[in-house]
Amino acid sequence: MKLANFLQLGRAKRTSTPFERHGRLAFRAGRLRSADDAAVMLRGVSLFWSQWAPEFYNQRLVHWLAEDWAVDILRIAVAATSPGYLSDPKGEIGKAKTIIDAAISTGIYVLLDWHGHDLETEAARTLFRAIASAYGDCPNIMYETWNEPHSRYSWNEDILPHHLTTLATIREFAPRAPVIWASQDFAGRPDLVAEASILHANVGCSLHFYAGTHREGLRMRTDEALAKGAAVLATEWGLGESDGSGTLDKLEAERWLQFLRARRIGYINWSICDKAETCAALLPGCSADGGWRRSHLSVSGSFVRDDLRRVC
Repeated sequence: MKLANFLQLGRAKRTSTPFERHGRLAFRAGRLRSADDAAVMLRGVSLFWSQWAPEFYNQRLVHWLAEDWAVDILRIAVAATSPGYLSDPKGEIGKAKTIIDAAISTGIYVLLDWHGHDLETEAARTLFRAIASAYGDCPNIMYETWNEPHSRYSWNEDILPHHLTTLATIREFAPRAPVIWASQDFAGRPDLVAEASILHANVGCSLHFYAGTHREGLRMRTDEALAKGAAVLATEWGLGESDGSGTLDKLEAERWLQFLRARRIGYINWSICDKAETCAALLPGCSADGGWRRSHLSVSGSFVRDDLRRVC
């Protein structure tokens, strides 16, 4: 079936890819910037935990999201758990490479995310070494060295040492890759990351928010990070609550997106899967290969697709 039969609103088909428009990206002077030093606001989506939704880690899906959803960036949530990377590193690396190869071929960016809450620094290093050594300084790839550190971890004693160790591993093979650091409290304190991040070239702060849970307080902490000179990227956000389900709050989501657009902060939605929860983009039983009609999308999925296809 022709793609036109699926498209129901939004902008015209893109005439160039995100990579053709922006080239090599870098965190610099408080923003994510293009090869021409212009501030770049990437928008995209995240895949679900790799061990729980492996069927979505395929090339057809990447091409569909690039064309129909108009994503600039796709986040790979490599599960830092067992089952997951801790029990099957070869399998998880293979999934990541499938998505990276497809992203490069379609001209979008990809964010490799060590997706977990516990401290597993040595295992994270082996993932980043495997990918960075295989792809070198490929300009399509960004790295998120720890998705959401649990609140039981200390910034100075646990989290910052993890970020510094994994950064060194990445830099050995990919010296120009943008790298993103998260704070404790599940990436809810970008203001704490800011002072450390600006001491290291091409490092940005991660921001995670869920419209049903997070409000003005987190926006204020984000502005504090920006005021300190840090670059911020919202690597995970959802329309529901912080557990991925619960109340769906479209009004608060619009407040958040207006806040981010005003500051040219990019954002990546959670998540592309068909799990029966508020933040899942698809209804249960949908194809993992794309080709979705509007009726296949959840309320969250429709909201996100419409936003991504809007010119900002």
